[in-house]
Amino acid sequence: MKKVRWIVLSAVLLLTLPVQAQKTQTAEGYARIEQSEDKTAAECKAKVVQQARFDAVNTTFGSNITQNSVTMARDENGKSTTTFYMLGESDLRGVWVRDTEKPRIEPHIENGRTIWEAWVKGEVREQTRAKVDFEWKLTANGIGDQYQVKELHDGDAFYVKFRSPVKGYLLLFMADDKDVVSCLLPEEGEDYCMIDANKWYIFHYEKTKPHNCWKALLSKGSQVEYDQLYIVFSPQKISPPVRETSKDNSDLEHYNDDQKDIKHKHLSSLSFSAFHKYLGKLQHRDTEVQSERMLVKISKQQ
Repeated sequence: MKKVRWIVLSAVLLLTLPVQAQKTQTAEGYARIEQSEDKTAAECKAKVVQQARFDAVNTTFGSNITQNSVTMARDENGKSTTTFYMLGESDLRGVWVRDTEKPRIEPHIENGRTIWEAWVKGEVREQTRAKVDFEWKLTANGIGDQYQVKELHDGDAFYVKFRSPVKGYLLLFMADDKDVVSCLLPEEGEDYCMIDANKWYIFHYEKTKPHNCWKALLSKGSQVEYDQLYIVFSPQKISPPVRETSKDNSDLEHYNDDQKDIKHKHLSSLSFSAFHKYLGKLQHRDTEVQSERMLVKISKQQ
C-alpha cells in the first residue's frame, strides 16, 4: 500500500508543478472604440471589452509592437476621420485568464459619433517562449542606416533590413488602413524566405535592378494614411497563408522537402481579420514564432 501511495503522490506532484509555474496576477484594462455603420451595439460591446482585456495584458506584460498609437486622424477627400488602431491577440506577450469583476461598459456620443468605453479587471498570465533577439529596420530611398525612418512619403522606395542570430524563416506583411493585408515576403512564386544566421538581409533591394523595389503609395484622394508593417520569424519552417484559414489547420501545414517541384500559390492579400486569425493559429501551433509590428505613417511629399 505504501508503494501505491507514493506513486499516486508523485503523479499529483507532477500534475501540480506546471500549474504552479503558470502563475496569474491581477490586472486592469481600458479601451474605447468608435461604432462603425456595419457594426451592431452588441458587436461593439463585445469588441471594446475584448480590447480592454488586451490592454490589461499589454500593460502587464507588453506586446510585440515596435511603434504604436491608439488613435490617429487622417484627411481623405477633404473629410477628417479618426482611426482607432487596436491590439490583436497575436501581438500580446500574455493571455487573459478570467474576469474577477463584471466589465463596465459605457456608450456616449462624441462629435456625432457613438463611442464605446470599457473598463475590466481580472487575472492575466504571461506567455513564456524562447525569444530570438533579431533586428529589423525600415529605410527609405537608400539602404544605409542613415536612411532609417519610421515615416514614409508617397512614392518613396522603401526597404526592410533584417538580421537574426539564428537560422530561420521570415514572413513580411503590410496592412493598409482599408483593412487589406498584403504579403511582401516570401515573394510570389516562392514558398519560403530562408534566413542564415548573423547576416544582414535587405528586402527588396537589387543592385542590378534599382527600380525593382517596394513603393509607398497613398490611396487616391488621401493626404495621409497609417499602414502596419508586420514581421514574422521562426527557427522552424513557416509558410504564408495559402488560402482562407481552415478549422483543421491544413492552411498551416509545412510543405515537405520532397515537394520542391510543386508550386504552392500563397495569398497575395487577405482581410485584416483573416490575417490575424492566421497569425494567431500560426503562433499557437509553433511556440517559437515571433511577430513584431511597426505602425508606419505615409504622407504627401512636402
